[in-house]
Amino acid sequence: MTDYSHGWTGRILHVDLSSSKSWVEPTADYADRFLGGKGINQAILLGTVPPGTGPFDPENRVIVGTGPLTGTLAPSCGRVTIGSMNAFNGGVAESNSGGHLGPEIKYAGFDHVVIHGRAERPVYLWIRDDHVALRDADEIWGATTWEAEEWIKRDVHEPHLHTALIGPAGANLVRGSAVIIDRGRAAGRGGIGAVMGSKNLKGLAVRGSGAVQVAHPDRFMRAVEAAWEALARSPKQNIMHAGGTHLDGTQGANRAGMMSVRNAQDAFWAQERIDRVDYPVYAERFEKRRLACFACPTFCSHVYALRGGPYGPLVTEGFQANTIWGFGARVDLADPEALIAIHARNSQLGLDNDFAAVAISWAIELFEHGLLTTADTDGLDLAWGDAEAVIELQRRIAHREGIGDLLAEGVMRAAQELGQGSDRFAVHVKGQECMDEIRTAVAWGFGVVLALKGGGHVEGSCNTEQDGTSDVQGQEWFGVPTLDPHSYAGKERMVYWFERYKQMLDSVGLCYFTGPIIDTGRRVGPLEIAELLSAAVGREYSADELLLYGRRAHNVQKAFNTLHAGFTRADDLPPRRFVEEPVKTGPHAGVQIDLDEWECMLDRYYQLHGWDPATSWPLPQTLEELGLSDVVDRLRAADKLGVSRA
Repeated sequence: MTDYSHGWTGRILHVDLSSSKSWVEPTADYADRFLGGKGINQAILLGTVPPGTGPFDPENRVIVGTGPLTGTLAPSCGRVTIGSMNAFNGGVAESNSGGHLGPEIKYAGFDHVVIHGRAERPVYLWIRDDHVALRDADEIWGATTWEAEEWIKRDVHEPHLHTALIGPAGANLVRGSAVIIDRGRAAGRGGIGAVMGSKNLKGLAVRGSGAVQVAHPDRFMRAVEAAWEALARSPKQNIMHAGGTHLDGTQGANRAGMMSVRNAQDAFWAQERIDRVDYPVYAERFEKRRLACFACPTFCSHVYALRGGPYGPLVTEGFQANTIWGFGARVDLADPEALIAIHARNSQLGLDNDFAAVAISWAIELFEHGLLTTADTDGLDLAWGDAEAVIELQRRIAHREGIGDLLAEGVMRAAQELGQGSDRFAVHVKGQECMDEIRTAVAWGFGVVLALKGGGHVEGSCNTEQDGTSDVQGQEWFGVPTLDPHSYAGKERMVYWFERYKQMLDSVGLCYFTGPIIDTGRRVGPLEIAELLSAAVGREYSADELLLYGRRAHNVQKAFNTLHAGFTRADDLPPRRFVEEPVKTGPHAGVQIDLDEWECMLDRYYQLHGWDPATSWPLPQTLEELGLSDVVDRLRAADKLGVSRA
């Protein structure tokens, strides 16, 4: 029998904002089937949110979860996952973030924090070990996340706490609002910040003084040392250590066609533009230092400083490649200082970078085509590369002012309201902004669109088509005949593998950057994680078993989407721009999505998962095989189970 005092704390904290009551339930009720983190988050969400609930209803939950390896000495174990119902579409919202909040929750004595109900007035949740309190947040309700964190430290007289907070965007129920962790790390996608805002919850502040116990300390330390050594030998790890995603995700990403330019009109940014915002420019002019999340050898987080100029003085952390992709290429802005300021403002306002970049680039393109005018923008001219216009739109979106109120709803809803054919330029997946370029690498793009939370490259996408992995290795590892990025042959197998792997990773509490997403076959993968987990918790796990846990968690989220959002096969198709318009310039010029090939790939993908190819819904026998008979009952009651077809 598993002892849930090793790895896990064994306790899940529940807090009801409506009644101001809290209670604890045992992690053991869930861990056998779901491990922790994302798996337990989503099991609780599916089990407690009744059908018919809307994202902003009190019956929705916000669940903050850690894994059994979070807060140990395993490399990159500082992860925390926040789950809820998606503010854009009513399906799954799940976001994984680094920093130090996850370990701090463990040290306070909890594996998960489940937030119910809605407070009558703004509050924040203060956790100091076993002390759990809801404290008044009226004074900081409209404050930025940075201002709020400093205020809370003074309020509880604790300078070393860690936070997960919303800014003005969340308070104003902007659908693309994020939860900002430790000032510079965003739990974005899905609008969980808006869900917290609907609950009158400014956020969480945590300080713990406990520790995480492991079952076999000597064996665990040997596994830890082996994992760190594997990372030290990885060429890609060394690149990430040298410059993070800002180094790894600029020039090479542009050549690979991973950047959508001018709202996805193209997939190659002009060389003279990207040269101005490449990492060496920032390293020489703006980098103050590098930081790492808890127990991470990568140090991928940059601290950039503006000492003067139009946006300084300013010091900000957490600048990653997504800022270059979203506010560089996507809005054609090649001003390095402006991009630092935009990144900082997203963190302060509590805006999801990808959402804001797509919404703003959509507005600029509409202005270009005359579908928006200065009459709609209160005199604001919108043009590609105009930093001042972008920064002003950030502010208006966060405060729902003027055109910002329309954009705050997301491009799908905004296009429905605006009409005039504006939906042609609205790039979204399942109703949520899609920042990623998907035409140029099939497995990457397929993973983005199939992401259960509504688009994104951190569920089933992978760099394997571009990371130097050979066709021989691709055949050996995934059964894929070729890793040619334009080939559709077998690519669903890669996405299926990475989906299960990422679900498992988010459930045990480790970072994606330590594993095969970055460097297939050369980093910390399922074998190494199985040894770490086995030594930590005192129960033996195999690599295949961990991938099975990942598949189980994936199916729970698929069931939530089926039950609450009613997604079908049609929701797994790519945005129309990527089908109708080819890439215009660069190495991938002329490439666009072949919809017939995509549909065939979907058939094969559903077969791998054991889902109904007509509806995309899970088959009952698939869920039963995964030990999810309770999920079968929920879907059967709603008449949303898949049907086997000859």
